[in-house]
Amino acid sequence: MVLTKERNVRNSLIYLMPPVLSVGLPILTLPLFTRILSKEDFGAFALAQVYGTFVASLINMGLTTAYERNFFEYRENVQSQAQLLYGVLLCVLVAFGAAVLITWFGRESLSTWIIGDQRQGPLLFWSTCSLCVLSFKQYFMLYFRNVEDASSYARYSIDEMILNTLFSLLLLYGLNSGVLGLAIGPLLGSFTVFTILALRFLRRVKLVVIAWPPIKNSLALALPLTPITFFKVLGAQSDKYLLGLLGSLGGVGLYSIGQKFGYLVFIWMTALQNVFSPQVYHRMFNLPAEEGAKSIGVYLTPFAYLSAGGALMVSLFAKEALVILTPPAFHDACDVAAVLALFYVIAFLGKIPQLTYARKTHINMLLSLGSNSLNFFLCILGIHFFGMLGAAWALLASALITAPVVFILSQRSYYIQWEKKRMIVIFSYILMASLCVIYLRSIRLGLIPLLIIKLLFFAGYIQIGSWIGIFSHENVHALFRVLSFRTNK
Repeated sequence: MVLTKERNVRNSLIYLMPPVLSVGLPILTLPLFTRILSKEDFGAFALAQVYGTFVASLINMGLTTAYERNFFEYRENVQSQAQLLYGVLLCVLVAFGAAVLITWFGRESLSTWIIGDQRQGPLLFWSTCSLCVLSFKQYFMLYFRNVEDASSYARYSIDEMILNTLFSLLLLYGLNSGVLGLAIGPLLGSFTVFTILALRFLRRVKLVVIAWPPIKNSLALALPLTPITFFKVLGAQSDKYLLGLLGSLGGVGLYSIGQKFGYLVFIWMTALQNVFSPQVYHRMFNLPAEEGAKSIGVYLTPFAYLSAGGALMVSLFAKEALVILTPPAFHDACDVAAVLALFYVIAFLGKIPQLTYARKTHINMLLSLGSNSLNFFLCILGIHFFGMLGAAWALLASALITAPVVFILSQRSYYIQWEKKRMIVIFSYILMASLCVIYLRSIRLGLIPLLIIKLLFFAGYIQIGSWIGIFSHENVHALFRVLSFRTNK
């Protein structure tokens, strides 16, 4: 099991520091923001981020995936790695310049179309700049992850989150910036960290010559992913956009708060992916197919358990967190958080790079087209009949329909010998527990009986962890050795 490897345990703990902080900071600062900003403010900001996310994803043109894969082809040569990194960044920066000009000159029209209010043009523009600059840093973070430099990854990620939060609070409370502070604060923090990272890498590689072959190689792999980017953003953001069209800004704001809690699952899973992805690639490239298939399957089971555990925690206890941290107007977001937690955790199988390894990015494009078109159609129906919660149920239904297709095609590209019985138990349990709690809330079961049921579900999941070996004697001792820095050399 992965947890018996002490280096993996240490890297896991270090990689989990940024998501722990990214969970803690929004939770701790939520009372500060929700007591100054209204649901409508959060709704306008969420819709501005719909456009900003689309632009940030589009200017990267799938180059994050291409860079991660091609990094391993240049792993023996530091100069070639630098050429790959800066060549990719050059492409993204050129695209960013064009996107900024288009957004600035069209900000009022875009704001009317997306947010429904021409006056929100500045919010749209600064949100877009913030999300684009944030995306630049991810290439350096991929480098740290691929060389398994977990401490640098964690340090820069944490610095960025702290700076983003501090700048936002300063603008909001010190300069009375209103909702604009939510956009400009992260822009200042991300730009500061990106500048420091760029200077660090320039010091390491004294002379950087932009070479065409690494750029050409990356673009050849990435460009087929650009349509995927469009459809992924369409699917991921269509719920809020449609809710803004068919509902109200207040409904979008409430939905965005629920999504903030549900998105914690995605952040948690991404942190785990930072640990397992390099190891999965290593096994794919270096082990015979049959040995790699079995090795990867056993290796990933604990990560599936931990990913699902994060979803279970959000699904069970989102209501309690909202009651403690937000005014009553925001409490109804708990069921949105619970449903979206399930939606995000189903994406675990899609994080395994089988199709990318096999260079079948065209299949990814077709899958994205199909799944995100389905998202869009089901969201229209869900919002029309059930409002805010209908959007969340629509995304979950779409994920349940498309997940088997993704799994089958991925297995045909690179076969992994999954521990099927354990995987079925893990995901069936969290689905059953979450749906049961949502139903009991809907019939207004008493607070104490509901809390007892939630704790029983949580205890049951711990028992499943013992059954699959997560909490074995070996793993617990390895964890304590890592925490006390008494690792065997």
